[in-house]
Parts: sequence; structure tokens; C-alpha cells
Amino acid sequence: MQGLIYRWRAIQCPTFMVRAVIVDGHVDVVSTVQELRAAMSMARLWRDQGKPQQARELLAPIYGWFTEGFDTRDLKDAKTLLEELQSPVAAQR
Repeated sequence: MQGLIYRWRAIQCPTFMVRAVIVDGHVDVVSTVQELRAAMSMARLWRDQGKPQQARELLAPIYGWFTEGFDTRDLKDAKTLLEELQSPVAAQR
């Protein structure tokens, strides 16, 4: 259910979404994954709005928190999104 709330906030009020990712400083596994998912939703929104650099600056540090689990779907998706945001095509959106 949390993922749906994050996605809704990312679409409806991006300012609150950024605050949720940055202000919530919990470092347990569940909240860290939730923060990653929230950052990915926000990054996708910014990518679609033509702001790939802003999206990458949000997502890259959160992805960097992880030291294991890179074979999980969340981290695979985050890596793919980061690679996409770094490509020249993303800069043209």
C-alpha cells in the first residue's frame, strides 16, 4: 500500500514527495527500500518532465546506500533508471 501512496504523491504533489524522501531518515531495510521506491517514482516524474539531471541527483545517492541485494527487482530497476537518466536521450526529453 505504501508504494501506491508514494506514487500518488509523486504525481499529485512532487514537493511533498521530495520531502518524504529527504526528511525521513530511517535506516532500516524496509524504510530504505520504501525511500528507494519513492525516489524512483519522483525520478520518473522528473524524467518525464524533462528534468533528468534533477532526477539523477535525487536517485543516485539513495541507490548508493545499498551494499548488497543488487539482484533484487528494486535495485535492478533503479540501476536501469539511473543508466537511462545518464544517457543523452534522457537529456533531450
